[in-house]
Amino acid sequence: MPKVHVAGPCLTLDGRYIRQRCSWCGAVLTDYDLDRIAAPVGQDSSPGQWSEGAFVLVDGAFSTVLVDGGMGKLEEQSEGCPLPEHSCMRDEVSG
Repeated sequence: MPKVHVAGPCLTLDGRYIRQRCSWCGAVLTDYDLDRIAAPVGQDSSPGQWSEGAFVLVDGAFSTVLVDGGMGKLEEQSEGCPLPEHSCMRDEVSG
């Protein structure tokens, strides 16, 4: 089942390993070993990362930023704006 997470900060270890987790539940959203990334000469080989605070829908190997229904970054949410239905935050709050 798809799950929506809140992108946390992207952290780098030893200038080689990059990982980004959900700020709420800790699920791994991105995980890179820079020694295993290849790119043509002259092209930026920096791996992608999610904007911190963005709602990220993860469904197996597929992931994307949720923008439907007025969803954006977590800090933009107001009391009257509901969390996405399949959010990891909703699971822990209701559960």
